Amino acid sequence: MYNTTHTLSVKRSAIDVSISAYDYMIEQYVNAENKTWIEVSNEWDAIENKATIKKIGKGSVTTFNISTLRELDMIETLIGGNLSFQETQNMFREPGYVNYKMEEYLNNIMKEISTIRNLLLDQEDNSWFIDTEA
Repeated sequence: MYNTTHTLSVKRSAIDVSISAYDYMIEQYVNAENKTWIEVSNEWDAIENKATIKKIGKGSVTTFNISTLRELDMIETLIGGNLSFQETQNMFREPGYVNYKMEEYLNNIMKEISTIRNLLLDQEDNSWFIDTEA
């Protein structure tokens, strides 16, 4: 498990649920870490540059290649922002924005993120261990 890259595939429509999700994610890091917008945006660009995009039907799927908790945190903040947006739209039944299937899909992606987080944490905890019986 040492230096393992984990993948997370997300429908592009789930990444683009809210136009402001990207801004929300950047702002969270700018405010929490006293960084500039450009610094955080460059970090996100590096994550997206490692990702692959595959056209499927009318849409596409972005597969993120995650090797650090930082990358996972940024993806989780973006998806979490979209999930919050979708939950609010569904709760207030906003015309044109209600999409219960998207909310369910985003919840499932958040579960996958949680699983990857546990794997990354386990990977960090065991990084000192070298298997001599291979």
